[in-house]
Amino acid sequence: MPISKRKHQSREASKASANKRKVTQREKYICNLNQILIQMNDNELQSIYQHVVQPTNDQKENKTTRRQKLINIVEHLPDNELKSAIHLFDTMQYSKGLNKGSLLSPFLQNKALSFINSSLYKSGQNSDSLTQSNKALQKKIDQLEHLKIKKDHKIKQLVGTLSQHKHKQSQHISKERAAARRPLLADSQSLKASILVLIMKTKRQYTTQFISMTIQVSLTL
Repeated sequence: MPISKRKHQSREASKASANKRKVTQREKYICNLNQILIQMNDNELQSIYQHVVQPTNDQKENKTTRRQKLINIVEHLPDNELKSAIHLFDTMQYSKGLNKGSLLSPFLQNKALSFINSSLYKSGQNSDSLTQSNKALQKKIDQLEHLKIKKDHKIKQLVGTLSQHKHKQSQHISKERAAARRPLLADSQSLKASILVLIMKTKRQYTTQFISMTIQVSLTL
């Protein structure tokens, strides 16, 4: 009996929904695994590599093939790289722990290589660029030192100006104080009275002293 169009569409929709749930669940598992791997330290990652990744790769070639491959690599090394190869085998080993004396795992080797690539070959870190940077820094230092000398000279000038101003101000204050200590001059009324006493003996008669002084002045004219 033929399946109706509606039932067919319903089955297709159910299959699509089931597939979508599977994909979502798979992505969720992958996300959880990524979070777990991010939180692992180097030793834990190395252990996973040795027990999961490395055995899978090792199944592709047997021990004899790997040994022969290593021998071929060593035999084809240039003479000037043999010393470096020996040093590599002697130093790239675990210095402590259960794997002490064993060669570092491929994971750690790749990590070391990644560090070298990100630091040694970082753009802008060659000798020429470093030389230019040093020259620019030295020029900046010279400019700052010159500016400092100018500022120090300006500060000395300001200090000298302030000292002179302070000295003048001190002199002015001293003069003001000296003037304040002098006896005050008589007012106009007192002065007029003093002069009249010297000139007039009475309201209508001059003093003998004033008359004598007047005669002397007239004789000199």
